[in-house]
Amino acid sequence: MSENEISNEIKLLAKKYNVNVMRNEKARNNNGYVCGDYIHLGNFDKPNLELAAFFHELGHFLRNQILNSNRSVCKLSNESLAWEIALAKAKEEGYEWDFYGEELNYARKCLKSFVNSNENHIGPYYNTCSKEKEI
Repeated sequence: MSENEISNEIKLLAKKYNVNVMRNEKARNNNGYVCGDYIHLGNFDKPNLELAAFFHELGHFLRNQILNSNRSVCKLSNESLAWEIALAKAKEEGYEWDFYGEELNYARKCLKSFVNSNENHIGPYYNTCSKEKEI
């Protein structure tokens, strides 16, 4: 597998959940986003964090299906729910991440970035593909 190739592990998970996954050089390093039925992953320093990001973006994808809506109370609400779904799906797939481990610290860091962000205005948040949404 080349350095920029998506791992077979992630490809198999994507196939199982009927979502496409691709490397996108336009995404920031160690970040990803979802648009329609595509999960776009930037370059990652560590495979375990790429897997965590994949599950997070899968959480966004599944959230929209579960709720049949792309609306959230606010951006932080949207991101939090995607992480909760990610943790549940990761556990279903056999991944148990330590509470103080790298993967959950990555999730906390991602969430913390939205707490005082201009993107986290109080009001409806619409998850659309018009802008690349980063975690």
